[in-house]
Amino acid sequence: MANVASAQSEYPTGLETGGIAPDFEATDIHGKKIHLYELLKEKPVILFFFRGEYCTGCLKKSSELQDSIESAFLHTQSCYMIGISPESSENIKKYHKTHHYPIIADISHKIMDAYKTTYKLDEATKHVLDLYGTKVGNPNADGTYDMPMPATYLIGQDRHIKVVSFNKNENITSKIQYIKTILSAENSK
Repeated sequence: MANVASAQSEYPTGLETGGIAPDFEATDIHGKKIHLYELLKEKPVILFFFRGEYCTGCLKKSSELQDSIESAFLHTQSCYMIGISPESSENIKKYHKTHHYPIIADISHKIMDAYKTTYKLDEATKHVLDLYGTKVGNPNADGTYDMPMPATYLIGQDRHIKVVSFNKNENITSKIQYIKTILSAENSK
């Protein structure tokens, strides 16, 4: 059980509302270059972090979250959306076929680490979870089982984090309504 406590001590904290969002440059799964601060010159950005295909519950929850965010914001073009996962581009393409926004395969975990979403799952903890019926499945593209805490950040054009959704038990409907209110204020500036 010491390993479980060890893994839990590395539980991610997320970033705070009001702080400056860390900049990043990356390439999405289709080869398009993404530079956060360049996008913010045009409009706010919603970043959301999701786990891999091996976590069926996470996959379902992240799909619901992505669908909710996409239907609420993407069609209004009031912001950019970017998905981030530690999976390989091939897996992301396989399991997330109908996305209308860039998804970054954050194999090195640089973006996940910068946004403090990385949950470090060691082999012993994975084994315990497997014994209790939570099949973690295949490792990430880098061979680890590290995963992001499902998290969503709304970043304003001033580079400040306006909204953080970091609680898996949070009511996403009320959070999306709150994000809409903040985006409306951001877009009217």
